[in-house]
Amino acid sequence: MNLFTISFRNIQRRPLRAVLFSVVFIAGLAAVVGLHYVSIHIGQSMEEKLSRFGANVMILPKENSHSVSYGGVQLGSLSYAVTYLNETETVYAVRSIEFNKNISAVAPKLIVTGDYNGEPVLLAGVDWEQEIFLNPAWDILEEDIKTPVYTIAGYSVADRFGINIGTDISVNETALKVDHILAENGDDSDNLIFTTLSNLQSVTGSINKVNFIEVAALCSACPIDDIVSQISANTDAQVKALQSVVKQRMYTIGFVEMLVWCIILIILTASVLMMALFMLSSVNERKKEIGIMRAVGYSKPSIFTAICAEAAILAILSGIAGYIAGYFTSVKVLAVMDIVINDNKIPVEDALITIGVALFIAVAAAAVPALKAARLNPAEALSGL
Repeated sequence: MNLFTISFRNIQRRPLRAVLFSVVFIAGLAAVVGLHYVSIHIGQSMEEKLSRFGANVMILPKENSHSVSYGGVQLGSLSYAVTYLNETETVYAVRSIEFNKNISAVAPKLIVTGDYNGEPVLLAGVDWEQEIFLNPAWDILEEDIKTPVYTIAGYSVADRFGINIGTDISVNETALKVDHILAENGDDSDNLIFTTLSNLQSVTGSINKVNFIEVAALCSACPIDDIVSQISANTDAQVKALQSVVKQRMYTIGFVEMLVWCIILIILTASVLMMALFMLSSVNERKKEIGIMRAVGYSKPSIFTAICAEAAILAILSGIAGYIAGYFTSVKVLAVMDIVINDNKIPVEDALITIGVALFIAVAAAAVPALKAARLNPAEALSGL
């Protein structure tokens, strides 16, 4: 009879104890695995959702100005001419970078001056599909932006000039009819009138020209600096990361992930302590059995190995069950949170890592009770017989 046979038979002789041990361990592992996968997908989902509330990269034309001073007095910058970006080339430069899968939206903009009742108003030509992705709070329907020319007015500009739905805004003697008035947002959109980019380019003779491009990039999978450098390598324009926006998003995502890992650590610690107490109780109940084993010639390392082997067998079985339970629980939880996992196949590598961690934890928890059992004096253990 070898040591593993002894461990198996002890599990068979105490099925209730083995079941309780496994249930506790499976519950702990399922919670850890489930929280791990939920934290991963929540982080990705949060960043995707946060990217819909503004850009974090700005692409601008190269500055065409010169700093002027006279007599040691700085007189400011002298601008030579208004410069534009080539829309097609710049958008392609962004979409063709190595990390193109991290680009959520590329929103080009052309800013021009229009006229309403003799008063100048600012108009922004936008790609509506990209713009409503960055501004979900505008609450614009997708069917509305499919019209050839769609124009909306910001809250402040509409209130200041008395602009209503159906009002005409003049741009180069071309009338643009206002289709919608935005609710107050408290940002720059309140002071602008937005219209279809291609139409505004046409009526102003600025075909394929834009003043700047806003980019929403997911930066959890790679540093934002890498995205900026790759875009810069593809274009001559200025590419700037809005660091305050990036840091706010990364802090939010990092805080959630850190919170989840703290919970995971608490669960693992509690599981280790419970398993250690469980194995210690088992050793105390088996003092006489262990004493007989020592008396018939089993060495201290053999006793230690037999106790740890019992924990290892239960850990492997619990690790398999705990991983499967945790993984599919996370899928259900994410589905409730409206987060879809594209691949529902169980990652074999992750499963093996989980089983390995479970084995390590179980053996570590059983080490102290096993050491106590190995040091048990046979005479003391058999004194009660």
